Amino acid sequence: MLVKKKLITEAHIDFNQHVSENAFYSIAIECFQETLNGHGILKLFFEVNVAPIIFNTEIQFKREIFIGEYVELHMDILPSSPDMRKFQRTIKFFSADSSEAVAVVSNGAFFDLKKRRVTSPPNAVVMSFIRSGLVSKSAD
Repeated sequence: MLVKKKLITEAHIDFNQHVSENAFYSIAIECFQETLNGHGILKLFFEVNVAPIIFNTEIQFKREIFIGEYVELHMDILPSSPDMRKFQRTIKFFSADSSEAVAVVSNGAFFDLKKRRVTSPPNAVVMSFIRSGLVSKSAD
């Protein structure tokens, strides 16, 4: 699991003065991609022509977060298959008081960028995810 902090700004707020659902998703993906880029994993995807693809995402709302708050995002990948071909990505938002506020849970797989189909990721990709700290559990 990796942790990243983010400030909630006016741009994230909807007409009810809450963080909008699309803002939660946008912040989650932005932080996830920044993390992948920071560990050189985005570059690796293009080198090996394999990248993650998401099939579905669910957002679970538990507590409110307001403008001006710093949130902590806890990012984790749980392999759904032994070779990490399929996975579940969880990005949880924690408010300033350390309460879990939102969970963005996605199911996906790795995708061959040339053949345009689901594939097992090369070992270099799996090892990069493990070394980054994103994979904190293993498949059964």
